Amino acid sequence: MNSLIKYFFRGLLLVVPIVLTVATLIFIFNRLDGMLPLHIRGLGFFIIVFGITFLGMLTSKLKLLQLLVRWFEDTLSDLPVIGLLYSSFKELVSGIVRKQQKFTQPVIVRLNAESEVFRIGFITQHDLRHVGIDDLVAVFFPHSYNISGNLYLVPRKNIQPLPMQGAETMRFLMSEGVVELNHKGT
Repeated sequence: MNSLIKYFFRGLLLVVPIVLTVATLIFIFNRLDGMLPLHIRGLGFFIIVFGITFLGMLTSKLKLLQLLVRWFEDTLSDLPVIGLLYSSFKELVSGIVRKQQKFTQPVIVRLNAESEVFRIGFITQHDLRHVGIDDLVAVFFPHSYNISGNLYLVPRKNIQPLPMQGAETMRFLMSEGVVELNHKGT
């Protein structure tokens, strides 16, 4: 009986991550595909992905379009609530997508001097003097299984760099510390 239970859990370990990954991809595919009222399955997804790629190419090549996009972004940024939402989403996406990714410096942070409790996060701003803060660093602590987190301003003395790649650290945090780490250094 113990062997059957072990086999069952081993099977779960194999099947559940595959099923959840496929289900998530199908969900995303169906949502994108359903955004356009077309009757050919997959055509909406293809058109949206192609359109985004084409738009990215056009804005990379045409100066006039770059100026128009900059004007549109500046206009959005000036609007009270919409500007806050837009700029926050833009920074989050650019931190993940761009070549200059912002989640590349993982650190371990002592939460306070009296405690032996630490959190793992990413330095997002080394220098906060432009807002009148001299000796603090901005550290982002992502939440597991979520596109959110907390931003703390932490004394430099409480921060210790982690010898890990940013992507590996993010995978570790998103899995709630379950994923095994490979200590390769940066």
